[in-house]
Amino acid sequence: MGTDPQVPELDLGLAVSVTPGEAQQHLKLVRETIQELIDRYGVGRSVHYGLIVFDTSAVIKIPFTSQVTDSTVLKKAVDDKLTSTSRSPDLEVALEGAEKLFNGSKRSQAKKILIVITDKKSVSEPGSVEVGDSKEYILDNSGRRAWLIVHQNS
Repeated sequence: MGTDPQVPELDLGLAVSVTPGEAQQHLKLVRETIQELIDRYGVGRSVHYGLIVFDTSAVIKIPFTSQVTDSTVLKKAVDDKLTSTSRSPDLEVALEGAEKLFNGSKRSQAKKILIVITDKKSVSEPGSVEVGDSKEYILDNSGRRAWLIVHQNS
């Protein structure tokens, strides 16, 4: 993957919602994307990963406290725990789940970043969810979207 980037202490949260339909194809793309992140930024002292699967409820699948230090083990955990959801995604629920995920981190100095990936539009009205410093990216014409949300430490 090239030169190792200089990575600050980082808690990287991933909130994923993949709905039925083309779920297997979308799950494959999400897994590959997460594996690329792991390959690029590694695991260990600098970067810790957390995973939430959400629709109208959010479930923490990999907490920051899991202390996975081997990229192969983390990739396997993502493969095992990343599942499709049965209902449409709710960004507000994802953010509530992310708050719980980040509150579980023991690293107060780590930058907190949440990446939200979904293949359907959120049932939350776009203007109704306060996301702070964020950018929404529409990935393609199928409606898949990703948000990059930076959470500032208090």
